[in-house]
Amino acid sequence: MDLGPLFTYFSAEKMGSWLLVASGLLSLMFAAFLYLERSPLLGMAWPLLAVGLLALTVGVGILQRTPAQVAALQAGFSTAPAATSAAEQQRVAGVIQRFRQYKVVEVLVVVAGFALVFMSPAPSLWAGVGLGCVLMGSYVFVFDSFAHHHAEVYAAWLKQFPAAP
Repeated sequence: MDLGPLFTYFSAEKMGSWLLVASGLLSLMFAAFLYLERSPLLGMAWPLLAVGLLALTVGVGILQRTPAQVAALQAGFSTAPAATSAAEQQRVAGVIQRFRQYKVVEVLVVVAGFALVFMSPAPSLWAGVGLGCVLMGSYVFVFDSFAHHHAEVYAAWLKQFPAAP
């Protein structure tokens, strides 16, 4: 049985997690820079801080759980491929649904950010918050779009297995 798509999916997930860790650290450093410099757009620091902490937490969490998850799936596909596929299809369907929800929220954050930028005098705290929302909402939307695509491809591969008895 060719488990190539399984390894491809989780390899992409691990690479994305390293990107989350790196971007989370950069976001936190940029937020600290804005704070220490007392930037007129200090408000950007709040979205940078929030998304940076979230990215760092999610990235580290995925990196920690992925090796055991891959090992368990590999063992499951060798002993009970139909049952393993059914369980994994259910898990990935939830992941895909959450990506759809996340992207709606991300678009709303970007739209709210643009509204803050256009309704606030620049530079100001609220214009900074708006710029931060536009920047981080856009970044996370693009990131999640790639992850969503990888999950869809993986889900299609999982559907090739016969139904569990």
